[in-house]
This record gives sequence, structure tokens and C-alpha cells, in this order.
Amino acid sequence: ASGAVTLKGQPYFMSPGYPTALEGFYRIAGVSVNRALLAQAVVGALVPLLVMGWAGRAFGAGAGRAAGVLTACYPPLIVYDGALLTALPINLFNMAALALLAWPGYATTLAAGLCLGASALCRPNVLLWAAALGGWWIVARHRATSGLLLWLGIIGLLLPVALRNHREAGQLTITVASGGMNFWTGNHAGANGTYQGAPFVDTQEPGEEAAGFLDEATRRLGRTVTSAEASSFWMGESWRWIRSDPAGWIRLLARKTYLFWRSRELPGNLSYDFGLEFSPLARAIPLNFAFLGAMGVAGLWLVRRSWRDHMPALLCLAVYAATNIGFFTLAQYRLPVVPVLAGFGGLALVRLWGAVRGRGPWAGLPVALGLGLLSF
Repeated sequence: ASGAVTLKGQPYFMSPGYPTALEGFYRIAGVSVNRALLAQAVVGALVPLLVMGWAGRAFGAGAGRAAGVLTACYPPLIVYDGALLTALPINLFNMAALALLAWPGYATTLAAGLCLGASALCRPNVLLWAAALGGWWIVARHRATSGLLLWLGIIGLLLPVALRNHREAGQLTITVASGGMNFWTGNHAGANGTYQGAPFVDTQEPGEEAAGFLDEATRRLGRTVTSAEASSFWMGESWRWIRSDPAGWIRLLARKTYLFWRSRELPGNLSYDFGLEFSPLARAIPLNFAFLGAMGVAGLWLVRRSWRDHMPALLCLAVYAATNIGFFTLAQYRLPVVPVLAGFGGLALVRLWGAVRGRGPWAGLPVALGLGLLSF
């Protein structure tokens, strides 16, 4: 499995966490996709429980239960949990981190850092969340120890990967050397906001894609380049286009924002519509991103006066939305915001139900729901 995410003598091109874990599972349990999927289903059942624990602590037991149900019944999560992809471990580790951070303490903060480090081994954009959260604690909340412990947990998991990359390629690469290529994929003259294979790459198989970007950078520069140099080159190509056509880039960002918030699940290496054909349960549940997002935005409105208390979750939403919009949007890449939106959505549903039954104030709910629905 690990050979699919790197080239010989180069740092990792694709995140090594999930393939390495899958390889380890196969060595222990034997090479069996069915056994791997069964184990993944068992692990996936933990995600709604973690959401319930975090949301229950943040918003109350009723909101926690509603958030857990929303997460467990969300069809795209059901479909992607049934595929050997990184969606499940990312949500698992992210929500474990949020749940741990709901109980402040040095031990839980360090454990949350380890969880975020594990998530970064599956997709590194979570490091922006960790950097922002640690910085917030240190600068705005004067909790330097908490911020440093969070980062220490992350470093503890990423250091072996960084050392491996340095040993193989003689260059410092913390996780993967594909950031520039990914940014170019979503930001060039022909980009449409979703994933498109580069015209100079024959297939999207990770090894072939890495070699294609490396070879094309070598051809354009007229000299042999390393993976890190290729990543820098493609990042530079993107910014050259952005500077040459800022209006076009703004239009592209607007389109990516629309694609991120709309209900449709954009296909990547697995089409959600194709996956639905194999999941009668997912097909039977009338829940989509439009409803979940509307409830989530409503919940965000309801906590607007206590936003500082929910900064870890708010930064998670902001970072994943920003990286989807800044790079490119896919259903699988949008999934990390789903459990967090479910948490805020659980709060909105409980408040709405209480207001309908006459046990809670209507104040703010029409505005909150209207903002949520107008978002979609």
C-alpha cells in the first residue's frame, strides 16, 4: 500500500497515513477487502458517538443526541465509510480531537494533538486548523502551555514521516510534497473549481500523477527538479496566473464557494451517485448537505454571542471551507465539515423543537433558519 503514495528517492506525494494503516491491517488480518470494510464499519460507528460527546458538552445533552443522529444518518458518510478511502479516519481523528478538547486539561490537549497529527497523516490541511487553534490559545487566551502541548502531540506523530522524507530525498518535507501541484490543479486558467486531471498526466494513479507533474516541471524549467522544487514551481505558476488575471481568479473563487455550499456531492476517485447504488440505506434517507448546512448555519447564528467558547469547532469549519475553496472542491474533501455542522445543527434542531412546543423562546430562530436556508 505504501508504494502507491511515493516515488523512489522522493518524499511522499500522497498522504501515507491511511495506506500504511491498511497495509498493517492486511499483514495482521490477511489481505481481504471485506474484512477491512467490516473493521472500518466498526470504527466508523465511533464518529457519531464522538460528535454526540463533543456537542453534548458544548450545547447540552439534547443537542448532542440530535447531532449524533444527524451524523449517523447522513447518507454521504454512510457511502464513504463503505469505501477504502481517507474520509473515515479524518473524521474519526478530527472528532476525537474536538471531543477531547471539550474537557480541558493538559492530558486531553496532548491527546488531541496526537489525534490531529494522525489526521494530518491522512490529509495535511488539518495542520492549518492546529496552527490557528494553538495560536489563538497562545495570543488571545494566554494559554501558551495548551497551545504548545497541542503542537507537541502533532510533532510527535509527524516527525518520523519528516525524517523518512529527509532520508529519502535529502529535503525537509513534513508530510507530502504535493501542495503546489494541488494548488495549481484548482487555480489555473482552465480550472473549473473541481478536480481535473492535468493534461500532461496520462492517469490519476498517484505514482503516475507524481511523475507527470515532476516531468513537466523538469521540461518547463529545463533542468532536473526535486519534488519540493516541483511543488514550488507549480505554486508559482498558479500565482503568476492569479496576478495576470485577478478578476478571473475572483470569479473562480466565487464558483468554488458556490460548489462547496451547494447540495450536490461532487465526484472524486469515488462518485457518490455510484456509491448510492450499493447502499439502499443511504438511498432511503432524505437528508442532504442543503438541510445539514442550513441547520448548521442556524446553529452558528445561535452561538454568535458565545463564539469564543466554540473556537476549536469554528476554526475547524473555517479551515476546511477555506482549503476547499482555495484549492478545489470534492465531496470527499468536504466531509470533514459535516460532523461539525451536525453539532451546530443539533443545537438548532433542539431550539426549534423547544420553540414549537412552547418550551423555549422564538427569538432569533426565524432569523437563524432564514440565514441557513438562504445559504443554500
